[in-house]
Amino acid sequence: MARLQSALLLVAANIVLSVTALDKPLHQISEGKHFVHKKPLLTCEKVHGFLMWASMGFLMPVAILVIRMSKAARKQGSSRRLELLFYLHIVIQTLAVILATVGAVLSMFKFKNKFQYTHQRLGLALYIIVWLQPIVGLLRPERGMKGRSLWYFLHWLLGTGGVILGIVNTYSGFHSYEFLNSTSLRTVNILFSIEVSFIAIFYLIQDRWDYLIQQGALKSKTVAPAIVDSQQEQPQQGQVPASQGHVTSVECSGIFFKV
Repeated sequence: MARLQSALLLVAANIVLSVTALDKPLHQISEGKHFVHKKPLLTCEKVHGFLMWASMGFLMPVAILVIRMSKAARKQGSSRRLELLFYLHIVIQTLAVILATVGAVLSMFKFKNKFQYTHQRLGLALYIIVWLQPIVGLLRPERGMKGRSLWYFLHWLLGTGGVILGIVNTYSGFHSYEFLNSTSLRTVNILFSIEVSFIAIFYLIQDRWDYLIQQGALKSKTVAPAIVDSQQEQPQQGQVPASQGHVTSVECSGIFFKV
């Protein structure tokens, strides 16, 4: 695990060094005293948007779905699968934190951050949540210990709230890019909406998956017919069968009157 984290940090450092050269002209064509600058295909805005989408719009939601799968593994008593899902959750979250950090460093050095816009303010809150969440995760108490419930609630709140806030800020980033570059990201918005819908549906199905499986496993129950004792059911003289409703019988001179 330590080697994997070191490798991920090395990749992140290479990404940071690479993005510092962005937004520089790819070509400078001399035409007398003028220079024609061609805008690079890969800009800081695009790289920042991709990094933040990959981190908060994809990896973090997937990490939540993965750790929720451990509930079924715990019910089945599969310790090996439970351990695998746990470490997979950690790896995905670590990669998401690294990508978000690179995106944050890029925005600080390349963009004018006066935090006057909603996208910038939400981004600052997300940067805090992104680093606060793994710190809370490292302080995880063992099951049964005091404070475990409070830790679980805080960890769940930061994770779920961070994902929701990240999705909202991703849409906000699309809108900002469209406004600043006078372009349309309709296709990107549609694709991202499809992804979010799929994640939301999968998230909801996880809560009802066991119930759905049980529906197909239910066996029809056969009800045995009731055996009626003719001697018990046969009304005696002077009695009215219960099936005839509420009947009061009064004997008067050998004649029954029903009231």
